[in-house]
Amino acid sequence: MVRFFIALAALCVASACDAAPTEEAFAKDMLQRLQSALPGETLQVKADEPLVIVAPNEDRRDDALYNLHRIYGFCLNASADDCESVKQDYVAKLTAPRTEASKEDLRILVRDQDYIDYLRDAIPADDRPQYRQIGEGLYALLALDSPSTISVPALKELRELGLTQEEAWPLAMKQTKAILPELSLDGLKEGQPYVFEEFEYLPSLLADTEWWTAAEPQLSPDLFATAVSDQFVFIAFMQDGPRLENFKQTVREDCLAQPRCISPFVYRFRNGRWVVAD
Repeated sequence: MVRFFIALAALCVASACDAAPTEEAFAKDMLQRLQSALPGETLQVKADEPLVIVAPNEDRRDDALYNLHRIYGFCLNASADDCESVKQDYVAKLTAPRTEASKEDLRILVRDQDYIDYLRDAIPADDRPQYRQIGEGLYALLALDSPSTISVPALKELRELGLTQEEAWPLAMKQTKAILPELSLDGLKEGQPYVFEEFEYLPSLLADTEWWTAAEPQLSPDLFATAVSDQFVFIAFMQDGPRLENFKQTVREDCLAQPRCISPFVYRFRNGRWVVAD
């Protein structure tokens, strides 16, 4: 199964960029770390993408791709200690022994446009992971959870689990909701804000667009949501204006501080989808 770990690359601030390694130097360091952890694999930096490490296979669709954009972007702004911690965590998770997946491991994962664009560029159409657009630059994907990694299965992996796409999506949604905190419709109708932290898959609270479509007529149009990371989602109410503009900047800054930012935007739910707040 192809493994992908990518998110929005952070913009570097001047002080960090002055001392930051080049993409080539960063990839060389990560190549050495991965090669030490995977002595049986032949790894190389992809010729036309210095922040991608590939383990070649005669069957291109089985190549393992290790995407470094996320951690490189994070390290441009992070302290040396935080950068080192993220590097170690990345290698540990990607090289941990993998357990055999089952249908009980299906989840819904939310990612941004950059992630989907990468999938489209890297994988043939008939072997891509399964995804659906839920908003402006925001997508839900089928995922398989495990103790060390989250992978995104292609259609053939779903078939190996005995599932069709039509069966996989509702099952994944049901199983994801079972591990997420409850979002109260009554609370939202009363204007109650929700700040969710320290759960995995939190942006998947936004993925059930059928639920949000049914709820939309009952909710204030001032409702907004952010999906800064897999472990932080904020749903509350704020009118358009200077206060919202200031809040947008805060969300962008929070995004830059994340090892894996999902989205730097503030969203509103309109006509069955999430749109970036103007």
